[in-house]
Amino acid sequence: MVTSTLLPVEIWIKILLKCDAPDILTIGHTCTYFRNLVHFDPDSTHLWRLKWVQLLSKCKLDFVKLYEGSINYKEASIRLHYLQKLSNVEFFRCNECAGFTCTSLCAENKGARVVIDIGNKYTVIVNPNLTIHKHFTLYGICRKKETRLVYRIEMKGISTSKKLHKKSSHYSFLTILHGLQLHHCTCDQHARHSYCKLCNPLKMYPEEKEKISDGTLCNISNYMGLQNEFCKDAEQMVDFPDKVFVSPAAVLLQSEQFSIVRNFITEILHSMELLSSLQKPNAILMFCEPLDMNKTSRYLLLNYLFLMLKVSRVCLLPKPLAICAMLELETCIVIDSGALCTSVAVIENGQVVPQRWKNIPVGGWHIAKNLKEAKQWDSDNFTNIPVSLLDSINVKEKCRLSYNINAEQRRKGEARKELIHLPVTGCKNLNSLDVTFGAELFLAPEVMYTHLNLPQVICELIKGMPEPTIRECLRHIVLAGGNTDLIGLRVRIARDLSELLPEYSTIFVKGSPGCNSYNVAVGSTYITLPRPNCTPFNRDEPKRIPGLPFWITREQYLLYGCGKIDEDDFLVPDTMRHVP
Repeated sequence: MVTSTLLPVEIWIKILLKCDAPDILTIGHTCTYFRNLVHFDPDSTHLWRLKWVQLLSKCKLDFVKLYEGSINYKEASIRLHYLQKLSNVEFFRCNECAGFTCTSLCAENKGARVVIDIGNKYTVIVNPNLTIHKHFTLYGICRKKETRLVYRIEMKGISTSKKLHKKSSHYSFLTILHGLQLHHCTCDQHARHSYCKLCNPLKMYPEEKEKISDGTLCNISNYMGLQNEFCKDAEQMVDFPDKVFVSPAAVLLQSEQFSIVRNFITEILHSMELLSSLQKPNAILMFCEPLDMNKTSRYLLLNYLFLMLKVSRVCLLPKPLAICAMLELETCIVIDSGALCTSVAVIENGQVVPQRWKNIPVGGWHIAKNLKEAKQWDSDNFTNIPVSLLDSINVKEKCRLSYNINAEQRRKGEARKELIHLPVTGCKNLNSLDVTFGAELFLAPEVMYTHLNLPQVICELIKGMPEPTIRECLRHIVLAGGNTDLIGLRVRIARDLSELLPEYSTIFVKGSPGCNSYNVAVGSTYITLPRPNCTPFNRDEPKRIPGLPFWITREQYLLYGCGKIDEDDFLVPDTMRHVP
């Protein structure tokens, strides 16, 4: 082993303690001696333990006495350094439990929950006052190479924050955080005037972002895989030159371009003035995650929430469990059908059964798409009409799914005509539109239902399960999501399942209470915290079990990082290995 001939190791440790934690890591790459001292030698543990104590003396957060080997002091020091340096946030104690992060019991009784449910069309936010807000799940990027433009679409009545968010000036932080994609996480002052181009109840705020030096965000081809049909349709409706819309929901399913989700969440929380609430000791951020959420995206999300937003407690909640909590069900089948996707999941004893769920890329959007395709045969005027105009409550409330499509088609006479007025304010070249539909109102849902093939999917998912569990699941089939408002869907699923499974006499399909579009977000408020320890956090490393809620506090994150976010440890990309 290479040794230093200049100074003893004790002196080098004292010198290194004068440096910031990221700079110590950088020094560890200069030569073999410092690499061993910083990373491998027994002295490295002593170095990082001293650095941890040094950082802890400047931090107000409480930590229980740690046993030797219980944490990795190097990684914990890096996380604590970022928490202190990236923004000047002052942490306060709870008046009830006197902790900087409330105990589980205190948070359950006095907690303030913020729910974020990012859907393919709408993002639903529930604030601590249980007020529901929704935003279009759209993120706009300018095609020009100098700047990017964010088009944040939000419901009318939500005030826009006008605070200027300062950017960290320490370059080494940005370099270290590059793998996390948390650099450039600041925004300029919001536009003073709202700009509506889509429809009357919505406001669109274009915000010019800072110039990009690396050029990665300028290459629009990097984002083409993040566009869904709703994004492409929105580009037809609005008249913004040199722009492209992408979906933050699509980013959660892959590990690239996480900055889109980061900026999208930041803009929403800033506009609703919820950031200060999330940093309080009793705050709980409930993030509703899709069942097929990418592991790396989950890792990046947790680092972003704790390092940049400084939240107190986070719960990553599989969406079907929110529905079960609202209905107080332990074993059931949840069908969550939204605009562009339908998920079917088997729940057993309060857990999403691994390998017994399926996502189907069909939803309510496809009813509107089928309606447009049907009308194009009658009139060429429908060619340039966006599908979004037909994907509205005015049209959907007239649609129905027939109990027996063959009997419907054998009826004599022409189908009853329905005249529907579509408000198209904000759509370029259109002011108003009156549309007449006939048989299309039951044929379009039929095509969508055929592509879903829900009865067959349910049979495949429950195949091989114990007989009592199958009977319990078939007695509790729950519908959620905006597409399940379709008239006739509930009885049609029950009828088709009875034909496929005649040996089961009791098959019951029921809807969720309230507006189905908000089922997941509202159901998240029914989730209870794990019971409890006397300290504000567990001593054990947090471990995520697939299909169950994953709870983690600020203190747990500082000590253990993201913990084991899956049963199988996954490999962190090389660009992230320097970040704990």
